[in-house]
Amino acid sequence: MSEPLSTTKVEAFEALANCEEGELRGLIREGKPAEKVWAAWQLALVAGREADATLSDALSDEPSPGVRAHWVIVLFSHGESELVAVLAEHDPSVLVRETAARYLAPTAGRAESFPIHPALAACLGDTAPRVRQTVVRHLAEEPGEELFSRVLRLSGDGDAQVRMAALEYVLGRHATERTHIAPYSADPDVHVRRRAVEALIAIEADGKGWAIERLLIEEDEQVRSHLVSAVLDAQMGAELAVRLAEKAPLMIHDVYAPLARKEERFPWSTLAPLMGACPDSPTLLVLCACLDPSTISEGAAVALIDEATAYYEGEELWLPHLIQITAPLLNTLSLERRAGFPALRALLVEELQAARAQRWGPIDKLESLLQLLEE
Repeated sequence: MSEPLSTTKVEAFEALANCEEGELRGLIREGKPAEKVWAAWQLALVAGREADATLSDALSDEPSPGVRAHWVIVLFSHGESELVAVLAEHDPSVLVRETAARYLAPTAGRAESFPIHPALAACLGDTAPRVRQTVVRHLAEEPGEELFSRVLRLSGDGDAQVRMAALEYVLGRHATERTHIAPYSADPDVHVRRRAVEALIAIEADGKGWAIERLLIEEDEQVRSHLVSAVLDAQMGAELAVRLAEKAPLMIHDVYAPLARKEERFPWSTLAPLMGACPDSPTLLVLCACLDPSTISEGAAVALIDEATAYYEGEELWLPHLIQITAPLLNTLSLERRAGFPALRALLVEELQAARAQRWGPIDKLESLLQLLEE
């Protein structure tokens, strides 16, 4: 005579196929964790909803969160949503609460699901971020006003993954509502911020005033790139320059350096406010690289050449950069004006002599620049 199944080792779920209900109930109470899980599924198959009472009775005494989580799935599949809601809100295990929330969330908004809404609301405020995140990721498209308002409040959640999940939920169902998305454009997490900015740019074809204001403080280069492109596409480059000059001169370099690398060019009328607020030589170099020299007046060109020369004399500008700034500007000047830079000429002659002596350096460029000064 064989031993009772509850006293033997069960190797796989298939081993329970021919078990009596009593044996399965015994395993649910006294088996090893894997056996309890398999027994619950097998009892559900053979007894249907009559298995629920056994599982419900065993839940409070079951120490394993993994087992309880599996039982949650069985109970939910039998329509025991209210019991599952209790577990979602009160079970001490994060795994169990997360599993219960995962199955309840898609049912939100249905008339028959209103009794579980308080539990889902509690899950959206759960102490464990993964529970909050799970609810949002699986929440029904139309969960009802109360639950949706709680999702919107997650823009201030302390966990970046929860905020990203909430943002994706909003974008997937309410993508044209700027007021729902805007809070995320200042998110402390760069990935959340990038996603929000991309979305806002896509839904706002016209006014980009918000993008300019964000640029004044944005630290991430990728976000800045999206914002700058949006501002320039909206023909608001002049407004951007004025705001940077007035409010954030230290951001000028970071905003315009990528544009210089892409060989973007702007008229003097756009860059003039920035030149007046230019805080250092690297910023001057970037702005001059972005300047369309054909648009600058002789007086402004002379002032920039003198400023670059002064930076070089103060050892704040390298020789290649001095040449890069001054050569295009000198080409815009009349012959008479080119003769008005004795300090620059003296510096270039000294550098050319040193380069020839060492047989190293930008000899050709120095010679070309001196020719401009001699014409």
